[in-house]
Amino acid sequence: MTREQIFATCRDIIREWGVQHLLMDELARRRGISKKTIYELFGSKEALMESLMADFLQQEEADFRQALQQQGPGLCDQLRFIIDYLIRLGELIPYGELEFLRKKHKPPFRMMMHYADSLLELIHARLQQARSEGQLPESHRPDMALQLLKAQLQHLHQHAGLLRQQYPLQHWSQYLAESFLNSLRQGV
Repeated sequence: MTREQIFATCRDIIREWGVQHLLMDELARRRGISKKTIYELFGSKEALMESLMADFLQQEEADFRQALQQQGPGLCDQLRFIIDYLIRLGELIPYGELEFLRKKHKPPFRMMMHYADSLLELIHARLQQARSEGQLPESHRPDMALQLLKAQLQHLHQHAGLLRQQYPLQHWSQYLAESFLNSLRQGV
């Protein structure tokens, strides 16, 4: 039994029932192994959750970096892509699931938040670079624009189910990206 096989089964359970239903008994039953085998591989459920999140984020990071390189050097295209990616990431781990991790499995939650923050830092660095290259006015305040974007992303993530009833999430993603880019053009 490999860690990757257990991760695959964990992902299946999470997709079907949510992270709160990732129970060691169910995992062992689906894999056809004993819980003891799982504990021998990971030591604890907490360690399993941390390893699972680390594996997930490592793959996401690799996919993200590869896709970002294909976006080309244009500021707007890169920012639009990163915002779309952040929203897609929010769809992969819905708000309720993230809240469950925050309450019950703090290390995986912190790993996820650190990853999301690193993507926001990438936006910040790209804005700083664009400002230093004269693509944005000197009056532009990347910190303020980033705070606004972060608040909008959190709101979208928290209310995705409700917002999705009005329009597909892709609509909100485009709206958020265009709103952010307009704020840049206006020198926020």
